[in-house]
Amino acid sequence: MNLVLISLLAVLLCTQTSICQGWNWVHRTDDIRGIPNIREFTVVDSTYCYATGTKLANASLFILRSRNKGINWDTLFIDHNLLDISYWNPICVIPDTNHIYISAANNSIIRTLNAGISWQTIVVDSTRNNKDMQFFKGMNYDNIGNGVLIRDSMIYKTSDFGLTWTKKSIPQPDSFAPYLIHIKFFGLDTIYAWSAGNFTNTYRFCHSYDGGSTWHTFKDCPQNFGIASMTFIDKLKGWTVYTKQYADSHDTGYDIIYHTSNGGKSWEPQLFAILFDLKTNTEPFGLSKISFVDSLNGIAAHKFKILRSTDGGKYWKIEDRNMGNASPFLGAIEWVNSKIALLGNNSGSILRWNKDDITQVEEQDSFVTEVYPNPASTIITVKSTTELYYENVVSIFDVNGKSVRNEIIKSGKSVIINLSGLSTGTYFILVNTGKKFETIPLTISR
Repeated sequence: MNLVLISLLAVLLCTQTSICQGWNWVHRTDDIRGIPNIREFTVVDSTYCYATGTKLANASLFILRSRNKGINWDTLFIDHNLLDISYWNPICVIPDTNHIYISAANNSIIRTLNAGISWQTIVVDSTRNNKDMQFFKGMNYDNIGNGVLIRDSMIYKTSDFGLTWTKKSIPQPDSFAPYLIHIKFFGLDTIYAWSAGNFTNTYRFCHSYDGGSTWHTFKDCPQNFGIASMTFIDKLKGWTVYTKQYADSHDTGYDIIYHTSNGGKSWEPQLFAILFDLKTNTEPFGLSKISFVDSLNGIAAHKFKILRSTDGGKYWKIEDRNMGNASPFLGAIEWVNSKIALLGNNSGSILRWNKDDITQVEEQDSFVTEVYPNPASTIITVKSTTELYYENVVSIFDVNGKSVRNEIIKSGKSVIINLSGLSTGTYFILVNTGKKFETIPLTISR
Protein backbone atom coordinates (compact mmCIF):
# COMPACT_ATOMS: atom_id res chain seq x y z
CA MET A 1 0.00 0.00 0.00
CA ASN A 2 1.47 3.29 -1.05
CA LEU A 3 1.07 5.48 2.01
CA VAL A 4 0.65 9.07 0.97
CA LEU A 5 -0.27 12.02 3.11
CA ILE A 6 -4.04 12.21 3.22
CA SER A 7 -6.34 14.34 5.28
CA LEU A 8 -9.96 14.11 6.35
CA LEU A 9 -12.83 16.19 7.46
CA ALA A 10 -11.47 19.69 7.87
CA VAL A 11 -14.60 21.04 9.44
CA LEU A 12 -15.91 24.40 10.50
CA LEU A 13 -19.47 23.63 11.50
CA CYS A 14 -22.25 25.90 10.31
CA THR A 15 -24.97 26.95 12.73
CA GLN A 16 -28.20 24.98 12.92
CA THR A 17 -30.21 27.80 11.36
CA SER A 18 -28.18 28.45 8.23
CA ILE A 19 -26.76 26.64 5.24
CA CYS A 20 -23.03 26.64 4.50
CA GLN A 21 -21.84 29.07 1.87
CA GLY A 22 -22.63 27.92 -1.64
CA TRP A 23 -25.59 25.68 -0.72
CA ASN A 24 -29.17 26.80 -1.36
CA TRP A 25 -32.53 25.04 -1.46
CA VAL A 26 -33.96 25.15 -4.98
CA HIS A 27 -36.78 22.65 -4.53
CA ARG A 28 -38.54 21.91 -1.24
CA THR A 29 -41.06 19.17 -0.51
CA ASP A 30 -41.95 19.44 3.15
CA ASP A 31 -45.01 17.18 2.83
CA ILE A 32 -43.43 13.75 3.44
CA ARG A 33 -46.64 11.74 3.78
CA GLY A 34 -45.77 9.83 0.62
CA ILE A 35 -42.07 9.61 1.60
CA PRO A 36 -40.73 11.14 -1.64
CA ASN A 37 -37.15 10.08 -2.25
CA ILE A 38 -34.81 11.74 -4.78
CA ARG A 39 -32.90 8.72 -6.08
CA GLU A 40 -30.87 10.00 -9.04
CA PHE A 41 -29.93 13.09 -11.01
CA THR A 42 -29.22 13.06 -14.75
CA VAL A 43 -27.63 16.05 -16.50
CA VAL A 44 -27.91 16.68 -20.25
CA ASP A 45 -25.69 19.27 -21.99
CA SER A 46 -24.97 21.07 -18.66
CA THR A 47 -28.33 22.87 -18.88
CA TYR A 48 -31.16 20.35 -18.67
CA CYS A 49 -31.24 18.47 -15.35
CA TYR A 50 -33.57 15.64 -14.33
CA ALA A 51 -34.32 14.22 -10.88
CA THR A 52 -35.83 10.75 -10.63
CA GLY A 53 -37.48 9.63 -7.41
CA THR A 54 -40.01 7.38 -5.74
CA LYS A 55 -42.74 7.57 -3.12
CA LEU A 56 -42.79 4.44 -1.00
CA ALA A 57 -46.21 5.01 0.57
CA ASN A 58 -48.11 4.82 -2.72
CA ALA A 59 -45.47 3.09 -4.86
CA SER A 60 -45.21 5.90 -7.37
CA LEU A 61 -42.45 7.20 -9.60
CA PHE A 62 -41.84 10.88 -10.31
CA ILE A 63 -39.47 12.80 -12.58
CA LEU A 64 -38.59 16.46 -12.13
CA ARG A 65 -36.99 18.58 -14.86
CA SER A 66 -34.95 21.78 -14.76
CA ARG A 67 -34.13 23.78 -17.88
CA ASN A 68 -31.78 26.25 -16.17
CA LYS A 69 -28.99 24.21 -14.53
CA GLY A 70 -31.03 23.09 -11.56
CA ILE A 71 -32.42 26.43 -10.37
CA ASN A 72 -36.12 25.84 -11.08
CA TRP A 73 -37.89 22.48 -11.30
CA ASP A 74 -41.19 21.25 -12.72
CA THR A 75 -42.84 17.83 -12.73
CA LEU A 76 -42.32 16.02 -16.03
CA PHE A 77 -43.89 12.65 -15.25
CA ILE A 78 -45.57 10.76 -12.40
CA ASP A 79 -46.95 7.20 -12.33
CA HIS A 80 -49.09 5.88 -9.47
CA ASN A 81 -50.05 2.53 -10.99
CA LEU A 82 -47.10 0.40 -9.97
CA LEU A 83 -46.78 -3.08 -8.51
CA ASP A 84 -45.76 -3.28 -4.86
CA ILE A 85 -42.66 -1.07 -4.48
CA SER A 86 -41.63 -1.09 -8.14
CA TYR A 87 -39.26 1.69 -9.17
CA TRP A 88 -37.79 1.63 -5.64
CA ASN A 89 -34.33 2.08 -7.15
CA PRO A 90 -34.87 3.54 -10.65
CA ILE A 91 -32.07 4.27 -13.10
CA CYS A 92 -32.59 7.12 -15.54
CA VAL A 93 -30.59 7.48 -18.78
CA ILE A 94 -31.11 10.47 -21.07
CA PRO A 95 -28.90 10.47 -24.19
CA ASP A 96 -30.69 13.65 -25.32
CA THR A 97 -33.69 15.68 -24.19
CA ASN A 98 -36.08 13.75 -26.46
CA HIS A 99 -35.12 10.24 -25.33
CA ILE A 100 -35.59 9.30 -21.67
CA TYR A 101 -35.35 5.74 -20.34
CA ILE A 102 -36.16 4.69 -16.76
CA SER A 103 -35.64 1.22 -15.33
CA ALA A 104 -38.37 -0.47 -13.30
CA ALA A 105 -38.34 -3.22 -10.71
CA ASN A 106 -40.94 -5.38 -12.49
CA ASN A 107 -38.74 -6.33 -15.44
CA SER A 108 -39.75 -3.24 -17.35
CA ILE A 109 -38.56 0.12 -18.55
CA ILE A 110 -40.49 3.34 -19.10
CA ARG A 111 -39.48 5.42 -22.09
CA THR A 112 -40.36 8.59 -23.94
CA LEU A 113 -39.11 9.46 -27.42
CA ASN A 114 -40.70 12.92 -27.55
CA ALA A 115 -39.31 14.79 -24.52
CA GLY A 116 -41.98 13.55 -22.12
CA ILE A 117 -45.15 14.27 -24.14
CA SER A 118 -46.06 10.58 -24.08
CA TRP A 119 -44.65 7.58 -22.19
CA GLN A 120 -44.62 3.83 -22.80
CA THR A 121 -43.96 0.90 -20.47
CA ILE A 122 -42.07 -2.01 -22.06
CA VAL A 123 -41.44 -5.44 -20.51
CA VAL A 124 -37.78 -6.34 -20.96
CA ASP A 125 -37.92 -9.97 -19.83
CA SER A 126 -41.33 -11.68 -19.87
CA THR A 127 -39.84 -14.92 -18.50
CA ARG A 128 -39.20 -13.34 -15.09
CA ASN A 129 -41.80 -13.07 -12.36
CA ASN A 130 -43.39 -9.61 -12.55
CA LYS A 131 -43.21 -9.26 -8.79
CA ASP A 132 -39.55 -10.30 -8.63
CA MET A 133 -38.00 -7.36 -6.83
CA GLN A 134 -34.41 -7.82 -8.06
CA PHE A 135 -33.81 -4.48 -9.74
CA PHE A 136 -31.82 -3.55 -12.81
CA LYS A 137 -28.42 -2.44 -11.53
CA GLY A 138 -27.03 -0.76 -14.64
CA MET A 139 -28.32 0.78 -17.86
CA ASN A 140 -27.05 2.87 -20.77
CA TYR A 141 -28.24 4.00 -24.20
CA ASP A 142 -26.93 5.96 -27.14
CA ASN A 143 -29.05 8.39 -29.18
CA ILE A 144 -29.60 6.04 -32.15
CA GLY A 145 -31.53 3.33 -30.32
CA ASN A 146 -28.91 1.00 -28.90
CA GLY A 147 -29.00 0.14 -25.19
CA VAL A 148 -27.67 -2.20 -22.50
CA LEU A 149 -29.32 -3.34 -19.25
CA ILE A 150 -27.66 -5.38 -16.48
CA ARG A 151 -29.57 -7.26 -13.82
CA ASP A 152 -28.09 -9.84 -11.45
CA SER A 153 -25.96 -12.04 -13.73
CA MET A 154 -27.91 -11.25 -16.91
CA ILE A 155 -27.21 -8.68 -19.61
CA TYR A 156 -29.91 -7.38 -21.99
CA LYS A 157 -29.39 -5.52 -25.27
CA THR A 158 -31.63 -3.55 -27.61
CA SER A 159 -31.16 -1.85 -30.98
CA ASP A 160 -34.65 -0.37 -31.39
CA PHE A 161 -34.89 2.19 -28.57
CA GLY A 162 -35.81 -0.43 -25.99
CA LEU A 163 -38.80 -1.92 -27.78
CA THR A 164 -37.34 -5.45 -27.97
CA TRP A 165 -34.50 -7.07 -26.02
CA THR A 166 -32.15 -10.02 -26.25
CA LYS A 167 -30.49 -11.51 -23.17
CA LYS A 168 -27.58 -13.72 -22.16
CA SER A 169 -25.83 -14.74 -18.98
CA ILE A 170 -22.78 -12.81 -17.84
CA PRO A 171 -19.79 -15.19 -17.85
CA GLN A 172 -18.03 -15.81 -14.57
CA PRO A 173 -14.87 -13.65 -14.46
CA ASP A 174 -11.97 -15.72 -13.10
CA SER A 175 -14.43 -18.34 -11.76
CA PHE A 176 -16.07 -15.64 -9.64
CA ALA A 177 -19.86 -15.79 -9.74
CA PRO A 178 -21.06 -12.38 -10.98
CA TYR A 179 -23.68 -10.29 -9.25
CA LEU A 180 -22.89 -6.82 -10.52
CA ILE A 181 -23.53 -3.61 -8.57
CA HIS A 182 -22.41 0.05 -8.83
CA ILE A 183 -22.05 -0.20 -12.59
CA LYS A 184 -20.31 2.50 -14.64
CA PHE A 185 -20.66 2.64 -18.43
CA PHE A 186 -18.29 4.31 -20.91
CA GLY A 187 -20.43 4.12 -24.02
CA LEU A 188 -21.94 0.66 -24.57
CA ASP A 189 -18.80 -1.47 -24.73
CA THR A 190 -16.67 -0.52 -21.70
CA ILE A 191 -18.28 -1.41 -18.36
CA TYR A 192 -16.82 -1.15 -14.85
CA ALA A 193 -18.55 -2.77 -11.86
CA TRP A 194 -18.16 -4.38 -8.46
CA SER A 195 -19.21 -8.03 -8.39
CA ALA A 196 -20.87 -9.20 -5.19
CA GLY A 197 -19.80 -12.78 -5.82
CA ASN A 198 -23.27 -14.27 -5.74
CA PHE A 199 -24.24 -12.73 -2.39
CA THR A 200 -21.00 -13.63 -0.57
CA ASN A 201 -19.12 -11.23 1.71
CA THR A 202 -16.42 -10.62 -0.88
CA TYR A 203 -16.66 -7.92 -3.56
CA ARG A 204 -14.40 -7.86 -6.60
CA PHE A 205 -13.79 -5.03 -9.07
CA CYS A 206 -14.19 -6.10 -12.71
CA HIS A 207 -14.09 -4.74 -16.27
CA SER A 208 -15.60 -5.60 -19.62
CA TYR A 209 -14.39 -4.01 -22.85
CA ASP A 210 -16.73 -5.81 -25.25
CA GLY A 211 -20.18 -4.92 -23.97
CA GLY A 212 -20.27 -7.60 -21.27
CA SER A 213 -19.28 -10.68 -23.32
CA THR A 214 -16.05 -11.19 -21.35
CA TRP A 215 -14.97 -9.88 -17.94
CA HIS A 216 -11.68 -9.40 -16.10
CA THR A 217 -11.25 -8.97 -12.35
CA PHE A 218 -8.63 -6.81 -10.64
CA LYS A 219 -9.26 -5.81 -7.05
CA ASP A 220 -10.88 -7.61 -4.12
CA CYS A 221 -12.60 -5.55 -1.46
CA PRO A 222 -11.49 -6.62 2.06
CA GLN A 223 -13.59 -9.38 3.61
CA ASN A 224 -16.81 -8.28 5.35
CA PHE A 225 -16.72 -4.81 3.76
CA GLY A 226 -19.51 -3.56 1.54
CA ILE A 227 -19.36 -1.18 -1.42
CA ALA A 228 -21.49 1.91 -0.80
CA SER A 229 -20.74 3.94 -3.93
CA MET A 230 -18.43 4.31 -6.94
CA THR A 231 -17.63 7.13 -9.36
CA PHE A 232 -15.27 7.57 -12.33
CA ILE A 233 -14.45 10.74 -14.26
CA ASP A 234 -12.75 8.82 -17.09
CA LYS A 235 -11.51 5.29 -17.75
CA LEU A 236 -8.53 5.74 -15.41
CA LYS A 237 -9.50 7.94 -12.44
CA GLY A 238 -12.14 6.78 -10.00
CA TRP A 239 -13.20 6.62 -6.35
CA THR A 240 -15.12 4.03 -4.34
CA VAL A 241 -16.43 3.84 -0.77
CA TYR A 242 -15.79 0.76 1.35
CA THR A 243 -18.09 0.54 4.35
CA LYS A 244 -18.08 -1.70 7.41
CA GLN A 245 -20.67 -1.90 10.17
CA TYR A 246 -20.26 -3.94 13.34
CA ALA A 247 -23.14 -5.38 15.27
CA ASP A 248 -21.51 -7.51 17.97
CA SER A 249 -18.11 -6.87 19.51
CA HIS A 250 -17.61 -3.35 18.13
CA ASP A 251 -19.69 -0.25 18.70
CA THR A 252 -18.73 1.72 15.62
CA GLY A 253 -18.78 1.39 11.87
CA TYR A 254 -16.51 3.18 9.44
CA ASP A 255 -15.92 4.03 5.82
CA ILE A 256 -12.80 4.21 3.66
CA ILE A 257 -12.66 6.14 0.39
CA TYR A 258 -10.24 4.55 -2.09
CA HIS A 259 -8.89 6.14 -5.26
CA THR A 260 -7.60 4.56 -8.47
CA SER A 261 -5.61 6.20 -11.24
CA ASN A 262 -5.24 3.10 -13.44
CA GLY A 263 -8.80 2.03 -14.13
CA GLY A 264 -9.28 -0.03 -10.97
CA LYS A 265 -6.22 -2.28 -11.28
CA SER A 266 -5.05 -0.92 -7.92
CA TRP A 267 -6.61 1.32 -5.26
CA GLU A 268 -5.12 3.59 -2.58
CA PRO A 269 -6.87 4.83 0.60
CA GLN A 270 -7.68 8.51 0.86
CA LEU A 271 -10.12 8.81 3.76
CA PHE A 272 -10.75 6.77 6.90
CA ALA A 273 -13.74 7.91 8.90
CA ILE A 274 -15.63 6.64 11.93
CA LEU A 275 -18.86 8.33 11.00
CA PHE A 276 -21.50 6.39 12.87
CA ASP A 277 -21.98 4.92 16.34
CA LEU A 278 -23.91 1.66 16.46
CA LYS A 279 -24.09 1.62 20.26
CA THR A 280 -25.82 4.98 20.64
CA ASN A 281 -27.23 4.97 17.10
CA THR A 282 -26.40 8.68 16.89
CA GLU A 283 -24.92 8.34 13.38
CA PRO A 284 -26.41 5.13 11.97
CA PHE A 285 -25.46 5.69 8.34
CA GLY A 286 -22.08 6.03 6.67
CA LEU A 287 -21.10 7.56 3.35
CA SER A 288 -23.89 6.74 0.90
CA LYS A 289 -22.79 8.55 -2.26
CA ILE A 290 -19.63 9.97 -3.81
CA SER A 291 -19.20 11.95 -7.02
CA PHE A 292 -16.32 13.79 -8.71
CA VAL A 293 -16.66 16.19 -11.62
CA ASP A 294 -12.94 16.29 -12.45
CA SER A 295 -9.63 15.14 -10.94
CA LEU A 296 -9.88 17.71 -8.12
CA ASN A 297 -13.50 18.48 -7.16
CA GLY A 298 -15.65 15.90 -5.41
CA ILE A 299 -18.62 15.61 -3.04
CA ALA A 300 -19.62 12.77 -0.71
CA ALA A 301 -22.87 12.50 1.25
CA HIS A 302 -23.24 11.17 4.78
CA LYS A 303 -26.69 11.36 6.40
CA PHE A 304 -27.06 15.04 7.40
CA LYS A 305 -23.54 15.95 6.25
CA ILE A 306 -21.91 16.95 2.99
CA LEU A 307 -18.20 16.30 2.51
CA ARG A 308 -16.40 18.31 -0.18
CA SER A 309 -12.90 17.93 -1.61
CA THR A 310 -10.99 20.32 -3.87
CA ASP A 311 -7.76 18.31 -4.22
CA GLY A 312 -8.82 14.95 -5.60
CA GLY A 313 -9.91 13.46 -2.28
CA LYS A 314 -6.80 13.96 -0.13
CA TYR A 315 -8.50 16.64 1.97
CA TRP A 316 -12.20 16.78 2.86
CA LYS A 317 -14.31 19.43 4.56
CA ILE A 318 -17.62 18.68 6.28
CA GLU A 319 -20.36 21.15 5.49
CA ASP A 320 -23.26 20.77 7.92
CA ARG A 321 -26.46 22.67 7.37
CA ASN A 322 -30.09 22.70 8.43
CA MET A 323 -31.96 20.21 6.26
CA GLY A 324 -35.34 21.44 7.46
CA ASN A 325 -37.18 18.19 6.72
CA ALA A 326 -38.31 15.28 8.86
CA SER A 327 -36.40 12.70 6.79
CA PRO A 328 -33.31 14.47 5.47
CA PHE A 329 -31.04 11.62 4.42
CA LEU A 330 -29.04 12.43 1.31
CA GLY A 331 -29.33 9.88 -1.47
CA ALA A 332 -28.37 11.48 -4.79
CA ILE A 333 -25.44 13.61 -6.02
CA GLU A 334 -24.64 14.94 -9.49
CA TRP A 335 -22.49 17.69 -10.96
CA VAL A 336 -24.05 20.04 -13.49
CA ASN A 337 -20.60 21.40 -14.34
CA SER A 338 -17.35 22.08 -12.49
CA LYS A 339 -18.98 24.87 -10.45
CA ILE A 340 -22.50 23.57 -9.78
CA ALA A 341 -23.63 20.41 -7.97
CA LEU A 342 -27.02 18.98 -6.96
CA LEU A 343 -27.96 16.90 -3.92
CA GLY A 344 -31.31 15.25 -3.25
CA ASN A 345 -32.75 13.80 -0.05
CA ASN A 346 -35.47 11.33 0.90
CA SER A 347 -37.93 14.12 1.63
CA GLY A 348 -38.06 15.02 -2.05
CA SER A 349 -36.00 18.21 -1.67
CA ILE A 350 -33.02 19.41 -3.70
CA LEU A 351 -29.94 21.36 -2.64
CA ARG A 352 -27.88 23.26 -5.22
CA TRP A 353 -24.24 24.24 -4.66
CA ASN A 354 -22.55 27.02 -6.60
CA LYS A 355 -18.81 27.52 -6.28
CA ASP A 356 -19.18 31.22 -7.14
CA ASP A 357 -20.92 31.69 -3.76
CA ILE A 358 -17.88 30.42 -1.83
CA THR A 359 -15.54 33.02 -0.36
CA GLN A 360 -11.81 32.72 -0.95
CA VAL A 361 -11.19 32.50 2.80
CA GLU A 362 -13.53 29.52 3.21
CA GLU A 363 -12.11 27.71 0.18
CA GLN A 364 -8.55 28.00 1.52
CA ASP A 365 -9.50 26.98 5.07
CA SER A 366 -7.28 23.90 5.35
CA PHE A 367 -4.30 22.48 7.21
CA VAL A 368 -1.70 19.73 6.92
CA THR A 369 -0.44 17.20 9.44
CA GLU A 370 2.80 15.26 9.15
CA VAL A 371 3.54 11.88 10.73
CA TYR A 372 7.16 10.75 10.91
CA PRO A 373 8.81 8.38 10.63
CA ASN A 374 6.36 6.48 8.48
CA PRO A 375 6.85 3.50 8.32
CA ALA A 376 7.72 3.45 12.04
CA SER A 377 8.80 0.89 14.60
CA THR A 378 8.89 2.41 18.13
CA ILE A 379 7.63 6.01 18.21
CA ILE A 380 6.08 8.57 15.88
CA THR A 381 5.79 12.34 15.93
CA VAL A 382 2.52 13.92 14.83
CA LYS A 383 3.03 17.53 13.79
CA SER A 384 0.38 19.95 12.54
CA THR A 385 0.50 23.37 10.90
CA THR A 386 -2.44 24.25 13.17
CA GLU A 387 -2.30 24.50 16.97
CA LEU A 388 -3.29 21.23 18.61
CA TYR A 389 -5.77 22.14 21.33
CA TYR A 390 -5.64 21.05 24.95
CA GLU A 391 -7.68 17.96 25.82
CA ASN A 392 -8.14 16.99 22.20
CA VAL A 393 -6.96 13.58 21.09
CA VAL A 394 -4.72 11.89 18.55
CA SER A 395 -6.12 8.36 18.08
CA ILE A 396 -4.76 5.29 16.31
CA PHE A 397 -7.16 2.71 14.86
CA ASP A 398 -6.40 -0.68 13.37
CA VAL A 399 -7.84 -1.82 10.04
CA ASN A 400 -10.84 -3.29 11.88
CA GLY A 401 -11.82 0.11 13.27
CA LYS A 402 -10.71 -0.65 16.85
CA SER A 403 -9.08 2.18 18.83
CA VAL A 404 -5.64 0.96 19.95
CA ARG A 405 -4.00 4.18 21.18
CA ASN A 406 -5.21 7.59 22.36
CA GLU A 407 -2.87 10.47 23.18
CA ILE A 408 -4.17 13.57 24.98
CA ILE A 409 -2.72 16.76 23.51
CA LYS A 410 -1.51 19.25 26.10
CA SER A 411 -0.31 22.14 23.92
CA GLY A 412 1.67 23.08 20.85
CA LYS A 413 1.66 21.73 17.32
CA SER A 414 3.17 18.26 17.84
CA VAL A 415 2.88 15.18 20.01
CA ILE A 416 5.03 12.02 20.35
CA ILE A 417 3.26 8.63 20.49
CA ASN A 418 4.82 5.38 21.74
CA LEU A 419 4.00 2.39 19.49
CA SER A 420 5.11 -0.33 21.91
CA GLY A 421 2.67 -3.20 22.15
CA LEU A 422 1.24 -2.63 18.67
CA SER A 423 1.71 -5.37 16.09
CA THR A 424 3.22 -4.73 12.70
CA GLY A 425 0.75 -3.77 10.01
CA THR A 426 -1.40 -0.91 8.74
CA TYR A 427 -3.15 1.59 11.01
CA PHE A 428 -4.98 4.90 10.67
CA ILE A 429 -4.21 8.02 12.72
CA LEU A 430 -7.05 10.45 13.46
CA VAL A 431 -5.98 13.96 14.50
CA ASN A 432 -8.38 16.37 16.22
CA THR A 433 -7.41 20.05 16.18
CA GLY A 434 -10.54 21.26 17.90
CA LYS A 435 -12.38 22.41 14.78
CA LYS A 436 -11.13 19.97 12.17
CA PHE A 437 -10.03 16.38 11.69
CA GLU A 438 -7.46 14.57 9.60
CA THR A 439 -6.73 10.93 8.92
CA ILE A 440 -3.32 9.58 7.95
CA PRO A 441 -2.36 5.94 7.24
CA LEU A 442 0.54 4.53 9.28
CA THR A 443 2.66 1.43 8.72
CA ILE A 444 4.36 -0.24 11.69
CA SER A 445 7.26 -2.46 10.66
CA ARG A 446 10.08 -4.01 12.69
